Amino acid sequence: MRILRRLCVLAAMLLWSAAALADDNKLTFNGYMNVESDYQPTTYGLGDKNFSIDADVLELLLNYKADDNFRVSGAIDFEHGTDTEFNQGHLTTGWLFLEYAFSERLKLRAGKMLVPYGYFNEIHGAKNLFLSRDEARATLKPQKIAKNGFRYAPKWETGLEAFGRLPVHGKQSIDYLVMVGDGYQDETNPYEQDNNDKKSATVRVQYTPVDELTVGLSGYSDFLSKSSSGKTAWGRQKSIGSHVHYNGERWKALYEISQGRLRVPGATTTAREVGQVAEVGFAASDHITPYVQLQTVTTHLSSTNEQARAYIVGFDYKISHFVFKLQDAEWTGSAANKKFNFPGRRYNEINIALFYAF
Repeated sequence: MRILRRLCVLAAMLLWSAAALADDNKLTFNGYMNVESDYQPTTYGLGDKNFSIDADVLELLLNYKADDNFRVSGAIDFEHGTDTEFNQGHLTTGWLFLEYAFSERLKLRAGKMLVPYGYFNEIHGAKNLFLSRDEARATLKPQKIAKNGFRYAPKWETGLEAFGRLPVHGKQSIDYLVMVGDGYQDETNPYEQDNNDKKSATVRVQYTPVDELTVGLSGYSDFLSKSSSGKTAWGRQKSIGSHVHYNGERWKALYEISQGRLRVPGATTTAREVGQVAEVGFAASDHITPYVQLQTVTTHLSSTNEQARAYIVGFDYKISHFVFKLQDAEWTGSAANKKFNFPGRRYNEINIALFYAF
């Protein structure tokens, strides 16, 4: 609790400094706030039957641009009604990094960053950047819908990153990114100290043939270990994924597939996983966009074959900086999926969000 209070004091000092320096035009201050609610009308399931209201997150984004080439960037997240007196909620840093731009073709970053794997991870909190109420569990958080499920890559890492945009022809371009980091583990603070001498590697390439269309390919690799036992066999994680995103004036579409392998340190078997999400939306007006989404995930571990699927129907309503989201999701799981170990192995959940960006 004492640490959390100190972090809150630090956050307040940063905000005060931001206000004091805003007039020099070198410091920019942005953010967003999201409040959401879930309701499970079915008797059994993994959802919320109490129609709870969640003060999900207030994220404050700070950017200090020293000159045309160098900037410092940070994000401070107050999650789930952060309250230091009762040790409730969370205070986290979404990212903290230094960036130097040699040109648009080459930029370097160092610090704590969201791992740039797949479509959703870097933008998962910014609900104005995608249609569904939540980022797709099948390609980002399979552990929430499969007992043996695992993330294809960590949420954050501390490391070094090189990225840039290469013009090809006309409006065509290729965005590339290479990141080397400490990986993630829970033996130490992974943003301060690695627990082995191996480094993770993340690669992503995105091709934009026209302004409305992006095609991407991602890869992640890391060696895992338990430092407390020198005799423990190395673990291994490897993932590869691809996505296609179309953002036309009226039609919107997304397809993403991700495949991963995970062998935890000391284990003799490797879990294999495949997740997919397909989504189509149509902007019926300048404000409202209905959409439909399908998610599937399959996880294999030894002789266990788990499956989960979601059918989602919803809409976005945008006006100025506000976004209102409402969707109905039907989730089903296979007999082998212990996450769905309840009668019927199927449940519905209504998801709502009210989001404001500033």
